[in-house]
Amino acid sequence: MTANLEENKALLEIILHNDYQVFANTFTAVCITKYLDKNKPHFLMQ
Repeated sequence: MTANLEENKALLEIILHNDYQVFANTFTAVCITKYLDKNKPHFLMQ
């Protein structure tokens, strides 16, 4: 029972870590996209 609990805890930590990574990647991508959209005229003029 204790070993099973430890396994579940390890799995949960992996899942939470992966969710955080996905969230961080998505958030970064959205920020970059918004930044590029805002500065598009500047990029086109170069």
